[in-house]
Amino acid sequence: MLEKAISALSCIYLGKIKGDDPILRYGVELYNEGIRLLANKLRRGTLDDDVLYTTVIFQVLEIIHCPDGLRVLLSHKAATKAILRRSYSNIIASTNPFKKAIVDIEKLATAVTSSKGYMNSWQSLLLAPAARPLDELFEMYVSINELFTKVEEIKYIGGQASHADLSACHSLKQRILTWYIEKEGTIGQPPTQYLYGESPCADLLSNGLFGLPYRFQSMSTARYHILFWTALMIVEMLIHVTLTSMRTVGNQDLSKNTHLSHESCIMAEYYADQICRSIPYCLQEKLSSWGTHVVLSCMVHVKKPYISLRRKAKFRWCQDALQFMKKRGIDIAGILSDLNRDTQRAFEESNMGQATEMILRDDLFISPLKLLTLESSSSGTITDED
Repeated sequence: MLEKAISALSCIYLGKIKGDDPILRYGVELYNEGIRLLANKLRRGTLDDDVLYTTVIFQVLEIIHCPDGLRVLLSHKAATKAILRRSYSNIIASTNPFKKAIVDIEKLATAVTSSKGYMNSWQSLLLAPAARPLDELFEMYVSINELFTKVEEIKYIGGQASHADLSACHSLKQRILTWYIEKEGTIGQPPTQYLYGESPCADLLSNGLFGLPYRFQSMSTARYHILFWTALMIVEMLIHVTLTSMRTVGNQDLSKNTHLSHESCIMAEYYADQICRSIPYCLQEKLSSWGTHVVLSCMVHVKKPYISLRRKAKFRWCQDALQFMKKRGIDIAGILSDLNRDTQRAFEESNMGQATEMILRDDLFISPLKLLTLESSSSGTITDED
């Protein structure tokens, strides 16, 4: 079963990137055989290591090859996640490095992309103490998810966000920045820049949009930074939405809230830009599919500031990056691109300019300590009584 899963993954990936249909079809046949063997083991109640590893391989395979679209993909992923969930108490206690890697991947995928209801079913992920920076970062994503759900509920019912909601967002933002400052020596040094005209991925040039592409000490360091920026980007968009709600429902200081709401959206754009400057490094050929998987989890979020601020060129670049990943054999990247097809069409058909000229642009890495200082001096200035 495990051998068939490994062979299926290899054949399908090779068939896709080489355009070899016979190898692709053979890989699909192996996949179907492996699924049948896995189903038989599950019916017998077997949850051994072969079942675990086969399930993880099938999860990767479903990201690479999902010809039937998002709905079928999600149903397949729900099934494989259900299998993993039954094994998690044993996986977390294991010292096997491969099993620990499985936990890390599932934690981050769940944290960055899941809804609150789904997150609640994965509380076993939090049983292990937060001994590593990655675990602490995951816990902050859980808090982000809870805030995101609350803000979305306020938007849905047309309710009014409170000062407590805004304070919770700012507190979480400070917590994320503090985490980076405290863990910088552990997670790796800040990125440096490639020289003008250099790029680790010649198919994704972006000097004129975001600044020069970033270079990292390692892919692990890149992952930490991308997750750090993604967390801050989501929180800034939550602050933006919260302030907008307070403004439209009759908060007294309308002009002040409007200004701060826009500032938060601009900051979200800044963090999105940092992620986009990191994507060429992650997609360089020598990193194979690892870098692609690191980037994919944030791509749902990274386009949101560009949509809000009508940054057509940046939005289009993200769409192109997803299509480039699809050409690399990652089907889900094409699906993520298609999710915003209507937005892209509206951008192309509209003559409407950007919401505003960019007011924050720094080609160099801005120190999180500086950002934390600015946040500490500016947060908490809006109250319901202002």
